[in-house]
Amino acid sequence: MNGSITGTGTMRISSASALQLDKSAVAIKNIIFRIGVNKLLLAAPSSVQAHILDFSTGDTIDLLSKAATSLPCATGALTVLNGTTQVAKLGIKGSYSKANFKLASDGDGGSLISYVASSAATARPIGETVGAITQHLLF
Repeated sequence: MNGSITGTGTMRISSASALQLDKSAVAIKNIIFRIGVNKLLLAAPSSVQAHILDFSTGDTIDLLSKAATSLPCATGALTVLNGTTQVAKLGIKGSYSKANFKLASDGDGGSLISYVASSAATARPIGETVGAITQHLLF
């Protein structure tokens, strides 16, 4: 699908798919990686203000034509730098270890971000249901 994104909402990537955003993605509130090895391609990564959820081992974020050299993390954000210049600041929701984020060239002038869970932990998407939740309302 080509064209501008209007309105607000959530975009989901699932079933070993790719989502490419070629223009500003300011209107998107959430980008959710679902089951499968998925890829998010960003032509204008500095314009992405969405929270990225359920990013897990095997998934990648490709910063198209944006070279990067480091991934210093902050709470709730993954800052992407090329030297001292900020290329992007991606809102990543969930419990992640800074050491497990990996940065590589995409082979075409851009950068690939991936996450490799430690071998000691069982890789599981953050949003995966692990049991029933009962809500109690108090009046």
